Amino acid sequence: MRLCGKAWLATALLALAVTPAFAGQKESATLQGAVQSGGSGLPLYKVSLYIAYLQGGPDWKLLGTGTSDGTGRFFITYAVPPGLAEAPSLLFVQAERGPVLLASAISMGPTPPAFVVVNERTTVATGAAYAQFVESRKIAGNPVGMLNALPMAANFANPFTGAVGGVINSLPNGTDTTTLATFNSLSNAVASCVAEAINCSVLFQAATPPGGAAPTNVLQAIANTSRIRRTPDIHRSRRIRCSCCRS
Repeated sequence: MRLCGKAWLATALLALAVTPAFAGQKESATLQGAVQSGGSGLPLYKVSLYIAYLQGGPDWKLLGTGTSDGTGRFFITYAVPPGLAEAPSLLFVQAERGPVLLASAISMGPTPPAFVVVNERTTVATGAAYAQFVESRKIAGNPVGMLNALPMAANFANPFTGAVGGVINSLPNGTDTTTLATFNSLSNAVASCVAEAINCSVLFQAATPPGGAAPTNVLQAIANTSRIRRTPDIHRSRRIRCSCCRS
């Protein structure tokens, strides 16, 4: 039997509600992870943990913040809002310093993974998978779409290691399609912004939709490129320094 609309959503939320990830959860936890670019730790980034409830709670709520240390590591201890410990939800991490806003869709909530990495790849993965739901730094919208986008983001980048996702890095994708090359190009654009703030302006200009406003952060810029289907050509631009870029 094929389910659609509200019936599909009800089935999906019921499945989440009865999984061990939501059963008998405590209302506090600690998230550990690292902010990185090019495999190196990024210090002094403000790291924020957000929860997006799919049913029964706020669609976007800040749970806690931390600051990455000299090696890029961070710890965030947070408490789930009272009465919502078992409500179906998604967890997102954002790391910010200056014009750079890195992001990652890390898991279904409220239980965090053992360790997460936030880098240029997870930012592109999150911005692309959640493009229709990104509004500045907020990620919220239709629960069915939000739920479907989580595994899609993981297909692009592994949220636990920050590596390229297995789906786009292997057949029938890999070097046989343009998906991996496009993903790497966008990741390079984000990495160049991390390396030098002036490069963010070039990225924001390239990601401005026709007749629309320029994005003000990296996550919105990546979401815009997915919406307008245009990849910033960072390799050919004379205005952007790309010593950090990788193929």
